[in-house]
Amino acid sequence: MSTPRGTPAPVDSGMFHPDFEIYDAAEDIPYTPEAALRIGKQMIGGIGSVTAKLMNTGPPKRRRIWRNTIEQFLHATLPNIVIAIIGATGAGKSTLVNSILGAQIVPTSGLSACTSAVTKVMYHDSPNIEAEVKFIPEEQWRHEIQDLIDEVRDKDPGRRISLPDNHITWAKVRAVYPNLHLPDLRNMEVDDVLATFPGAHKLLGTTRTIRAPNADEFAWQVGRYIDSKRRAKRPPTASPVKKSAKGASSGVLDLQKVRQRLQQRRSSQAAGKSAAVKAESEPTLSRPAIEEEDGDGMFYPLVDGVEIRCNARALSTGAVLMDLPGLMDADAARSAVARRRLGEADHIFIVAPIKRAVDDHLAKTLLSNQVKKQIKRYSGHGITFIATHTDDASPSDLIEALRLHDDPVCQDIESRLMDARVNIEELKAEEEVCRDERDSYEPIIQAIKNELAARRSNMNEVKPDNDSCVDGGNSQGRIDGNVELDMEPATKKRKLSRDDEDYFESSRPESADDADDTGFNGLSECELEATLSEHVDEHSAAVQTLSDVETQLREELERSSAVQMEMNAYVSHKRSEWAKRELKADFKLGIAQSEGLQDYEGGAGQAESANELPVFCCSSRDYLRLQGLLPGDGPATCFSDPAGTEIPALQEWCIHLTLPTRLKAAARYHARLNAFVTTVAEHVAIANSTVNPGYGALKLYWQTTNDEDDPDADGEIDESEEPQGLSGNLVWRFDRIVSAEIGNIQGAIEKTLANVCKSSADTAAAAAPNFVEEVTSGMWWNTFRATLRRHGSWRTDINEGLADPLTDGIADVWADTFRGELFADVYPKIEAAAKQVILEMEARADLVVRADVRKYGWRAVGNLLASVRDAVEGAEKALGDAQRQISRTIVPFIQKGLTEGYENALAEGRLGGKGVSARERAKFQEFVNATCAALFNKCSTMILRDLDNAVNFIQLDLTGRLRDLASNVEVEMSTLWYGVTEGKSQIRARAATTTAADVIMQQLPLWEEAHKQTVRAQAETAESVPGEG
Repeated sequence: MSTPRGTPAPVDSGMFHPDFEIYDAAEDIPYTPEAALRIGKQMIGGIGSVTAKLMNTGPPKRRRIWRNTIEQFLHATLPNIVIAIIGATGAGKSTLVNSILGAQIVPTSGLSACTSAVTKVMYHDSPNIEAEVKFIPEEQWRHEIQDLIDEVRDKDPGRRISLPDNHITWAKVRAVYPNLHLPDLRNMEVDDVLATFPGAHKLLGTTRTIRAPNADEFAWQVGRYIDSKRRAKRPPTASPVKKSAKGASSGVLDLQKVRQRLQQRRSSQAAGKSAAVKAESEPTLSRPAIEEEDGDGMFYPLVDGVEIRCNARALSTGAVLMDLPGLMDADAARSAVARRRLGEADHIFIVAPIKRAVDDHLAKTLLSNQVKKQIKRYSGHGITFIATHTDDASPSDLIEALRLHDDPVCQDIESRLMDARVNIEELKAEEEVCRDERDSYEPIIQAIKNELAARRSNMNEVKPDNDSCVDGGNSQGRIDGNVELDMEPATKKRKLSRDDEDYFESSRPESADDADDTGFNGLSECELEATLSEHVDEHSAAVQTLSDVETQLREELERSSAVQMEMNAYVSHKRSEWAKRELKADFKLGIAQSEGLQDYEGGAGQAESANELPVFCCSSRDYLRLQGLLPGDGPATCFSDPAGTEIPALQEWCIHLTLPTRLKAAARYHARLNAFVTTVAEHVAIANSTVNPGYGALKLYWQTTNDEDDPDADGEIDESEEPQGLSGNLVWRFDRIVSAEIGNIQGAIEKTLANVCKSSADTAAAAAPNFVEEVTSGMWWNTFRATLRRHGSWRTDINEGLADPLTDGIADVWADTFRGELFADVYPKIEAAAKQVILEMEARADLVVRADVRKYGWRAVGNLLASVRDAVEGAEKALGDAQRQISRTIVPFIQKGLTEGYENALAEGRLGGKGVSARERAKFQEFVNATCAALFNKCSTMILRDLDNAVNFIQLDLTGRLRDLASNVEVEMSTLWYGVTEGKSQIRARAATTTAADVIMQQLPLWEEAHKQTVRAQAETAESVPGEG
């Protein structure tokens, strides 16, 4: 922990008062990217407060540049990393998210798919949990309902309605409108359906904001929208609807009432809009406010996405978890959403239960062909595999399967388990003996008590004799429960031992006449009391012995349970080691078999580390149990330590994934900050010095435009062959550098991608007829009809299948062309051009000012290059984004081109008659055969055209950025020839600015060194891929 160094006392009110911590050494700085950004904003705030008091900063444009630069610094953020979590339905994705967050925030279900919408979880620095729930547009929901109505109307009215391929849509509609029955749809319109639950209709196309103080309250509120097991308002229990003989429901809706309600809703549309505006002005929903949306249905089918913000440490460094609906599950639409949203992710978590992780169909698919396609098409995602449910372990099965019989650790645990079992059996036997001994005293004690009670009832009639226990007329033998007795020594009385028990039983009186024949006639009352006392003591001792044995048994059972948990954890750990080895090997094999991936993730030199698959084997539920977040689940079943669940390691992995990017961004932020503060300090230094007459000559020759009296002047550049001024010279050179580089890129695209794109389009066109015939012939008629209605995107996506030969054919060229090195030559060429202009400026300057020109010129070039690097990287990123966007438009383009064919086939089906199914297929096949060549040729042209447009746009953007930077260079250099305003206030302002700059420039190198130390430590940590045995 560092000790802040005190700041110097100000000499007057104009001096600088830093409000950030001052350090003496880099080792004292607790460096994180977040801390670097925070301290940087405090520094720029300080420099901004003092520069605002400077009345004259040179040309008016400088003031605007400084003001805009300070605003950019203050609003800067560190980049986020979006992690998509994908897996089959029921893989435990939502529970995994909750364990990463350390709270029960996302709804989960042990019965069926619970997450129905794309859920993003991100960090915010607030104790509250907030969410925005976005609902699908009304048009989309209407389209789904209309498809369902059309299919119902296509069915024979006299037959039972069956929806083998549209049952998911019907399930969603029925979830929202539970009182609706399938036959109802035949006589309903979309508006009729919507009117059955107006509360749901009001949500379409809107966004609801939820805010809760804790996870329980939040889960209740958000679960209402995204939990597929929660109703808006659970309806009262009703008797089942009886079916008629024809299968029609006797509970068919009264359509007249429905239409009346619809008319009422339309007549009050203005009032409804007013209410909607009021609802939007009060977005936070508390439980009472939700009552306006109460109904019998569920909302989850209407939710498009949820964005949650919470204060979770694992997300504090910029990780954003995107929990996707299940891939390859029964809901094809939900699976399609997951595939589509993968393009937004920077990293992918593939989740599968550990029992099926190695053989899981989804895992195999994603770790083979799918992963190769994603890498080729989108220049690669980072991938982490997470095997869940590791607490589900059967030691006997795993010992056999993993051949752990000779494992020394396993043998030791088994030995201790056997010892514990033997001890438990022995203690159970001892417990039974002790219980029998305790129980044997009870009839004897009761018999003695009965005898004493009988004698005392006659005590008033019988005088005590010489054998009575009398001392001064007071009885010593009164027995009452457990009262201690003061008896004569036992040697003077006859003892009644346990051997007399049989005698007592045999001599127990069978009737009132035999009452005196009890076996106690030979004992005095005093002797009976003494005997009772002894038996009570012995009974107490037996009870204590039994209690001790029971305590030992409980302790032994607990030890046995702990050893059993140790065994569960150990065999689960060994299974995890095996699963990790298998998954890593499969992934490496899949990558090695993929063509053109040698340069994946940074080139051949990094191929080995890039192809290493991080694997975690996690128990989310045991982690949550150990944290006390699942009180209803009882104790953990497998792991006694949270580290064994691997959730803490996964949380650290989320932080680690964001660290390199954020470290780089923080370092650049400080570098730009240092350059800006240096510029300000040099301007003040020039202002404090005597103006040299030689500076006037510089102004005459190198000032591009005179905006001294025009605060709104933009400094337009003359683009004639003879460039004027400093920025004019720079722009003239920069424009030509960018133009030449763009020409090289377009040439490379034309040389490589154009030919491959054309040949791949020809391949796709040639394969299209056979593909359509093969796919459609294997579909049921209902499935084919449902696919036509959705223009090919259903269980088997015809459009995607048709596009695959094209996308696969150009994938390798995508990867080779868009590696991020396209603008590699721009930076050194800009550097050389800027230095050449500064040398020319120095050569033309008077001898007395040449040193100043060189000093400030090189400083201006350094500031320029720091911004040029950002501009070039922005261009590279923009081109990569454009490439990925173009890749995602191929399938929709094919779908749009085939829309007429889908509609023609549907129209043929509506004609009915014999062989309608065959005619539908033939109609679509005929359209594909006739149009596929032209369609794929147009698609190829579209790809190249859109790519060329993207390159041209990037050229304009990069050129504009470089022009602005050229203008900034002239503004910096104009410090040499602009005068300053004198006066005491300005002297104090310049002194405060100098002090602020000195303090900041003294601190920034320490932060830079702390950054380097952190990077080195991070590199050492990153050498080992997580998930190793």
